[in-house]
Amino acid sequence: MPEQSTWDIVVVGAGIAGIAALKGIRDVTQTASVCLINGEARLPYKRTKLSKNIASGFERDAFALFDPQWYTDNRIDVLHGKRVENIRPDRHALDLVGGQQIGWGTLILATGATPRRTGLMPANTPGAFVVRAADDADKLSEHLNTVKTVAVIGMGVLGVEVAEQACLAGKQVTLVNRGSAMMGRDLNATASEILRSLFEKHGVELRFNTVVQSVKIGPAGALTLDIGGEKRVFDAVVECVGSAPNVELAREAGLGTEVGIVVDTCLRTTSPDVLAAGDCAQFPEVGAAHLWHTAESQGYRAGANAAGEVTPYDAKPYRLKCEPFGAYFFSMSYLPPQTRPKDVASFETRTADLYQCFYMRDAATVGAVMAGDKARTKTYEKAVWEGWTRDQIQRDLPNPTV
Repeated sequence: MPEQSTWDIVVVGAGIAGIAALKGIRDVTQTASVCLINGEARLPYKRTKLSKNIASGFERDAFALFDPQWYTDNRIDVLHGKRVENIRPDRHALDLVGGQQIGWGTLILATGATPRRTGLMPANTPGAFVVRAADDADKLSEHLNTVKTVAVIGMGVLGVEVAEQACLAGKQVTLVNRGSAMMGRDLNATASEILRSLFEKHGVELRFNTVVQSVKIGPAGALTLDIGGEKRVFDAVVECVGSAPNVELAREAGLGTEVGIVVDTCLRTTSPDVLAAGDCAQFPEVGAAHLWHTAESQGYRAGANAAGEVTPYDAKPYRLKCEPFGAYFFSMSYLPPQTRPKDVASFETRTADLYQCFYMRDAATVGAVMAGDKARTKTYEKAVWEGWTRDQIQRDLPNPTV
């Protein structure tokens, strides 16, 4: 651990928002002293890789964003495996678990989010898992080597990826959802149905409009789930029911919090010299982030702002992707029918190989859902960012098999 105890800028959290903040800082200043507080005892890594590599497993630092030399070259002090106990904005200080006090001139909170639980069983129940950190994925990957049946609760992108990985590991998989569609937050009905057919083809049992009512912990680690009134026994259960922004440190420090840590357009919290970015932050009118690239761009801007280049954050939309069983699904600024403004229309094309749906307002593209066209992902993003007309889409993003 560095002997230094006070830095010009301290970043709490080593997810992509925290790492991008470091890049933003160094693009503005090479002289400010910088400290990263990393709550995990491993190099900061790309979290989205975890749920895609459970079946194969992975080496400890396989998904590291940078090697140790990068931090040295950029004169960034890293405190690995350290957690913050409390923040004292009035003193420009924070305390680490274990008693060490850290001083800061500017603080960036990139504390991320915590997996939600169903509340049906204790968090430490043998055979019960969530997937957020690398340790979570490691434990699940190891456990899959010893079991035959797996239940995954939740059909968001994480539930879909975990179920795919369990299937690829040769397990009998049941995927349960209280709603009627797969990835209903991000895919429209047609894309969701394509995804459903894909999972059924690979032998995954899908249970829609179904609630897991209880979990009974039995002998030898067996878990009996009451799935819509039917008793089913599984060797492992994975809860993928969303996440909640980590706001406890901020709230206890007296910063403004709602769903997330409240920030202004420059990512400043309600306390001077404290910024927040990524999954923990609640941006005006946009709310809390849940996409990798959103957290990355927020983190970079927070870092640059902390270093003195104060500019409002450009809250542009980013895409979500999912690639189960070698297929490809894309979503960008999708609005479910129940929340879609009346002045937003859509048009779609579908063939055996490719599905496209574009959402238009005032003749300009404002969102898109796609399946089967990975090679042109950047073009779909451009269409949304630039607000392409229908004629532009049909010229530059045609469905070649129509």
